[in-house]
Amino acid sequence: MGDISLSQFEAKILFDSDADLSRWSGNTLRSGFGAHLRSLVCIQRNADGAKETAACENCPLQKACVYDYFYNSHPPEGVKVLRKQNDIPRPFVFDPPISGRHSAGSANDFRFTLIGRGVEYLPYFLLALRNLGESGMSRGYRLGYGKYRIESVDSIGYGARNNIFSADTVFNRAIPLSYQEMIKGSAEHRGDLICAF
Repeated sequence: MGDISLSQFEAKILFDSDADLSRWSGNTLRSGFGAHLRSLVCIQRNADGAKETAACENCPLQKACVYDYFYNSHPPEGVKVLRKQNDIPRPFVFDPPISGRHSAGSANDFRFTLIGRGVEYLPYFLLALRNLGESGMSRGYRLGYGKYRIESVDSIGYGARNNIFSADTVFNRAIPLSYQEMIKGSAEHRGDLICAF
C-alpha cells in the first residue's frame, strides 16, 4: 500500500460579534471558506469586476487553480486508482467549531487537515479563513454577526505543536504526518484493553 502525507492544524479564534452556529457549523465553515478562497484566486471576472457565472471547467487556469484543487478534485493523470471517478475526496477536512450561540468576546477553536499537496497551499487557506472572519461566519453574517479574528494557528501531530500563524505572519513549520507512520505507530501500541472497576 502507498503512503499519503498530511498535516493537521488547530485554529483559535475570538469572536468580535455575536455568532449563531446552532445549525450545521461544519457546513457554515466549509461553504464560507470556499466562497472566500474562490474570491481570492478566481480570474473569471467581467470588465466591471463582477464574477462571471462560468464554471471552473472553462477556465484557462483550471489545472493551476488553488480553488479548483480544493473544491473540484480530479484524479491525477496516469493513476490507476480512482481514474474512473469524477468526484474524488477533497484534500482537506474541517473539524468545525462547537455548535451553538457564541457571544462577542468568546473564544472557540476548530481543526483542519490538509492532505497531500494541500499543505503547499496553507497561506491561501489561512488568508481565506481570515477573510471569512472579517465578513462573518454565522447565520445573519450580512447583518454583522459571526465576525472573528484568528488568534493563532498551530500545526499538531506526534505529541508536538508548532505555531504557524500569529499576528498575520505565516511560519512554515507544519508538522508532516505520514499514513504509514501512523499505521506503524498504532500497531506498536496494539494490545488488550482491560477495564478495572
